[in-house]
Amino acid sequence: MKLLSLDDPRWGQLHHAYGVATDVPDLLRALARGDDRGKAAGGDREPWHSIWSALCHQGDVDSASYAALPHIVAIGEKRPAVEQLSFWAFAAAVASSEERGLMPEDLRESYDEAVSEAVRRATACIAVGIDETTARGLGWSVAALRGWRSAA
Repeated sequence: MKLLSLDDPRWGQLHHAYGVATDVPDLLRALARGDDRGKAAGGDREPWHSIWSALCHQGDVDSASYAALPHIVAIGEKRPAVEQLSFWAFAAAVASSEERGLMPEDLRESYDEAVSEAVRRATACIAVGIDETTARGLGWSVAALRGWRSAA
């Protein structure tokens, strides 16, 4: 899967809920470092809170969401199965968004590959003996990623 480099100046041409997406590479770097494993003040996990807020704000996605999703899938697939639900839930929320900004055509292939990989990974997580609540979340993620709105 081809990823838009986190150092690519193009992030300054992409947008999210709050404007230009120049902050997204640092959020993705923090996620890759595992900064999401701790708790921020108030109980919100960072960088997830900021990622969701900017890239899937109230279910709305924009150009930076499409560029970031392949990174999020690549990071998630390296985590132990018990830590992956947040990654596949985010991917599902982006993929099932009804309020979509224009996807830059050059990001479409990597985005589509990331969605397919997220389906495979979320499905695999269901089979590892997880608890019922996590299974429901993964089931929703798979349904949403596959475009099965009524099941999701």
